[in-house]
Amino acid sequence: MKGINKVIVLGRVWKDPTTRVAANGNKVTQVDLVTESGTGEYAKADWHKVVLYGRPAEIAETYVGKGVLTIASGKLKMGLTSIQQRSLVTLFK
Repeated sequence: MKGINKVIVLGRVWKDPTTRVAANGNKVTQVDLVTESGTGEYAKADWHKVVLYGRPAEIAETYVGKGVLTIASGKLKMGLTSIQQRSLVTLFK
């Protein structure tokens, strides 16, 4: 059975997006979103890094800024930072 890899995130941008140009000449923009759930003492915030390529990256660079309510839809890609990878290597040796 095949799975579905679809994510929709609705949240506020917590810092201005960063844009760079990839080796192939396309723009790549990273937008950092925060989503909140719960209230009072049960409030919880989750942080999301959204990476856009090509035309969507250009649009985000122009129209998205800190504090803007934004919706992002796409595929979920999980990765480990180098610190986490080193910890896992130590854990499984």
